[in-house]
Amino acid sequence: MSLLVKGFSLLFEPLSFGNYKWQGAFGPSLRGPQAYSRSSPLPLPSTMAGAVAAAAITALGGNLCRDECRGSSYPYCSVAGTLEEKLCRGARLRGPFYYVEGGGSRVACMYHTENSLICIDDSGKAGIVGVAQLQSVGIALDSLSRSALEGYIYTLLSVDLTATAKRVAERFELPHVKRYGVLVEVHGECGTAERVDGAIVVLGGEQRPHRLHVLNSQPLTELLKAVLERAGGDCYYWHIATPILLCRDTMPEECREALGSPRELLEKCLVEKVMGLKPCPRGRLVPEGGRVRFSAIGLGYSHCSWHQGRWAGGKRKYCAAIMPGWGIIAERVADWESWYVSGVGSYSQLGWGTIAPLPLDFLESLRCTDE
Repeated sequence: MSLLVKGFSLLFEPLSFGNYKWQGAFGPSLRGPQAYSRSSPLPLPSTMAGAVAAAAITALGGNLCRDECRGSSYPYCSVAGTLEEKLCRGARLRGPFYYVEGGGSRVACMYHTENSLICIDDSGKAGIVGVAQLQSVGIALDSLSRSALEGYIYTLLSVDLTATAKRVAERFELPHVKRYGVLVEVHGECGTAERVDGAIVVLGGEQRPHRLHVLNSQPLTELLKAVLERAGGDCYYWHIATPILLCRDTMPEECREALGSPRELLEKCLVEKVMGLKPCPRGRLVPEGGRVRFSAIGLGYSHCSWHQGRWAGGKRKYCAAIMPGWGIIAERVADWESWYVSGVGSYSQLGWGTIAPLPLDFLESLRCTDE
């Protein structure tokens, strides 16, 4: 592979409504809570990593299920191996994010809540934008007679990323929307990715189609550089953009011991041990009004699970996770980009544990625009 660039981005333009379910099962033929599906604003990192690897295999050839991964305990063995071979040496994905471009301006957004995104633009303006949603109600059909099954009514709450792009454009005064979609930054020693440009890929369990575009830039990295160069103060607000995985088999011993105490987990594990940062001299670790959220989250679906001597599909394991949408206040560092590119927690090379440093004064502007 010819080494050409230090990275690029992949923009997934939605061709339909998005349905990115993070937790729980859903099916039209199920009853109870499983008959309701609510989409998160953005897909999980595992969804994006798998889609990128599949697109690379389709465009460049090869097999997604790799021989060296037979019997491997690494849940992303085939995906990570494909990214390393086909796209970048030392490939590290950041995101996913939401991205809107138009009129010579760019806006990059990160997860905030199930209904909203935190966005920043080229000028350093920050704000919270609500995600447009669409609710549809349906009923399950008998597979043979195609008649309705009594009692099997399901509800699907999807995200409308096209309408969301218009909201972002209005909030940040873009004259028009040139392109938009779900964005993943790819960092590493990368060869050309032009052959995946224009590919049609599907994301999420509902198999929603997206068109893949290659951008020769890394928008969020560039926006953060511009914003932080103008920022003063001795502390940053480190926003957690994607779930931080705390899988026991990859977790430092200090983190395992602190699992029962959220405060110790934050101070001794996340900030001091994993990130290597010092708390802000002001003493507050979590911003006022911030809420630390822990959950168990699945690592996604694998098409390359080695089972009884053959490849088979199946769900990956579950891990404890610090959920995104909030952040911590910690010291300002000169080489913030290395923290951002490396990520935090287990399997961070695939986008899990993406953290983005922002100036502390952003917190006040975000409070003013919060829903």
